[in-house]
This record gives sequence, C-alpha cells and structure tokens, in this order.
Amino acid sequence: MPTIELSWFRQPFELGTCEMWPMLYTEHDLEPVPGALGPRGGPDLVRHWLAADSTDELQRCMRTDMQALGFDWMSHASVIWREGTPSTTRLLSTHAHPCWTQFYFGEGGCDVDPLLQQAMLSPLPLAWSTDDVPSRSSLTQATPEQERFADVLRGCGVGSGVLVVLPAAVRSNECTIVSMMSPHLGRSWMTDEALGGAFMFALCLHELLTTQMRLIDGTAQGALASATRREILHQLTLGQSNKQIAYRLQLSADTVKYHLRELRRHFNVRNRIELVNCKRSLNHAVVQLGQD
Repeated sequence: MPTIELSWFRQPFELGTCEMWPMLYTEHDLEPVPGALGPRGGPDLVRHWLAADSTDELQRCMRTDMQALGFDWMSHASVIWREGTPSTTRLLSTHAHPCWTQFYFGEGGCDVDPLLQQAMLSPLPLAWSTDDVPSRSSLTQATPEQERFADVLRGCGVGSGVLVVLPAAVRSNECTIVSMMSPHLGRSWMTDEALGGAFMFALCLHELLTTQMRLIDGTAQGALASATRREILHQLTLGQSNKQIAYRLQLSADTVKYHLRELRRHFNVRNRIELVNCKRSLNHAVVQLGQD
C-alpha cells in the first residue's frame, strides 16, 4: 500500500485555529429526550442503543454494530450550505478516524472533497474506494489537491467507504452526512446487503442523534454542564496529559483539545496551568461557602 508523510499528525496542531473546524462532541455530551420514543418503539437498532445502561455501553454497542458491517470508523455531521460551499457545524467524533478528521478540517480536505460532490447528486448511499476517489470529481481531470485527497485516505489506512446524505428537517440549506470508512480495499466486498446495512445504520444513527437524544448546550448551560468537560477538568487537575485524558475517557485527542479550548474561553484563561488554578480556586470557594 502506498504511504505518505502524515505531517499534520506529527506537527503541533491547535484545534479550533481554523474556522472550518466544527463543534466536536461525543455520546457523553448527549442526554435522552424524555418521551421521544414513539408508541411503536422505533427501529430495532435504535431501541438496542437506547437500552444501553451507560454512555460507555452505548459507545460500545454502536462500535460493535458498525464493525459488524465491515467498517472501522464513522461520523455523523451536520452541514450547512452557504453560497454552494459546505460548512460542517457539528460532528460526532467518537468513532471518526482522528488523522482523517484532522486533515479534512485542518488541512482543507473539505474544500476539495470529490466524494461529497458526488453524494449530493443522489439520495442513495455512495460506495467508494480510494482507487476511484479522484475520478469522482465533477471536473474532467482531477486536480493535484484531489489526487492528494485519495493519497491521504490511503496513508490513513482507509481503503473504502460509504457516504449517506440525509436532509435536515429544519433548514432547507442544511443536511446530515453519515460517513462510514473501512480499511478494506476496493468496493467488491460491499455487496447489496452490506450497502443496505450501512444505509439502515445511517438512518438509525440519524434517528438517535436528532430525535431520541439532544446535545447539551455548553454555551447556554455553562461550560461545566457537560459531564465530559467536568471529567476532563478533573483529570487535568490530576496532572494528566491530553493523551492520557483521551485514553482514560475513551475520547479522541481532538475532542479533548476542543473541550479544553472551550473551558479556557469560558474561564478567560490562556493555558492549562491557569485553568487548573481556576478550578482549584472554585473548589476552595465552594468549601469556604459551605463552612460559612
């Protein structure tokens, strides 16, 4: 398999320095919508996920069901089209490929994505492989940037995948894109049954994230309203690095960076040391209040 230099993976990269970065979230940032499940109970897969007794169990169930279909990575993205240009606003990052996500938003891969162009032309799932990615372009000949798009996919260990585009219920210029990726090379392994399973998975994932669950709004409810942010801040006070926090909480490194950035913004501090000191000051204030 051809390899490329994953320079963005080795070099320091501050999440959020590019305006194209969406808000990354995980299942830990979601809460159930009371009474959302209809009288018929909804699709079996959705009921299976909702039956999970913890957020960690929900993540394991979703990962297991995804891998049973032959995929190793997937994401659910909300996209708004402005003057014909897509802008991703939110992304479920738990199961997304971390290197690819960083390239896509941090290196401008989203600007030259030939797969998205093609997927928007049909309501059916778009099956693709890295061998035919450049030819998916609407142009007569793929540009060097689009050729690199395929090279980066290969370098990340991605061989093929499926894209499903679903319309949003609120705004006409918004849609949802479910991306599923596999290390398998070529498209021959994706039978009609496999594509049908991927399409059903995408529909059920969309049902879960838009109807049965809702995103905790950290801006409206406070930066520490999210259990994820509270735990990240706690781990930070224990002296854990971003990598250790990501491992302990089963999050991607990009997700940890995003939450730390939002926490710094909320408490108006410049770095992690000031953030830890701020957290300790808050704890001290709470203790003093309890003693008064």
